[in-house]
Amino acid sequence: MTFTTGDWDSAQTITVKAIDDGDTEGDHNSIIVHTAASSDTDYNQISISNVTANITDNNGASVLFTDSFENGQWDSKWTDDATNDWDIDGERSTDSSNSAHVDDADTNSILTSVAIDVSSYTSVTINFDWYIETNWDDDEYIKFETQTDANGWVEQDSLDGDVDEGSWVEYNDASFDVTGKSNLYLRFRAHCSGSNEDGFVDMVTVTAN
Repeated sequence: MTFTTGDWDSAQTITVKAIDDGDTEGDHNSIIVHTAASSDTDYNQISISNVTANITDNNGASVLFTDSFENGQWDSKWTDDATNDWDIDGERSTDSSNSAHVDDADTNSILTSVAIDVSSYTSVTINFDWYIETNWDDDEYIKFETQTDANGWVEQDSLDGDVDEGSWVEYNDASFDVTGKSNLYLRFRAHCSGSNEDGFVDMVTVTAN
């Protein structure tokens, strides 16, 4: 998209569409990021807010679990461990007003989901957004882990200080294997050293055919 001195004040429209494929991913969202370049220093690299696009899957996915953290503290869907370092916060969000928030997590502060019934499925899609601020140290993190039945926790991904800071990141695993399993559990495990080091998780969904 280009604006010139002749049309700088005229609105332009961009239409963004998801590819209509046969993959079952469930309803989820994606973050559209903008950059600006101009020979005019007043406009070069100006900040433009991200846009969250809500994507509806038309391939018949069943929603097994969803939480946008808008219905009070944990809404009977999560358990905070004894550190109580996780809470609901309105500072950042990719959908509506709130997200799960952690700070001052000197130990491994853990937020764990309730059991998600996957007994009728062979695979599920796990999707969420997460964010850590730019002042996290290189030994600090939020880790995403899963457990099926009582088989032990397995790390799936990590947001790491000095690496993944300063922007929302979308996690999407479209083929998480749950063959022969009864229950799936999700958890976020955080370690950071100060009350000014904030991390966030939002729009957690688990979907299946």
